[in-house]
Amino acid sequence: MDTILDMCKALADRNRLRVFGLLSQRGELCACQLVELLDVAGPTLSRHMGRLLDSGLVRSRRQGRWVFYRVAEDLTVPEPFLHWVGSTLSQDTSFMKDLEKMDMILARRDVPSCCD
Repeated sequence: MDTILDMCKALADRNRLRVFGLLSQRGELCACQLVELLDVAGPTLSRHMGRLLDSGLVRSRRQGRWVFYRVAEDLTVPEPFLHWVGSTLSQDTSFMKDLEKMDMILARRDVPSCCD
């Protein structure tokens, strides 16, 4: 029960819920992309990601000086819980705007980014 409680607490913040939804929908993303989307400072994103990592919802990998995040492959969360989170987000207009904005960030190839 503590595991699911930790996950719920991690998702109880708007920005962390947005990040988890984005990772669920778009796969692995770089910290720089998340900073741009959320319009937060690097340390703020780092604090949010630390909470998601500690809860077991997210995993990270380092590539050079960049950190990439993805939804944990080994989630021990019941499928109905993940389905509920996903379906709730898919009905939220602000989250749909987040997806559109992230698609624009991911599509930009003419601007140098940390991920190239």
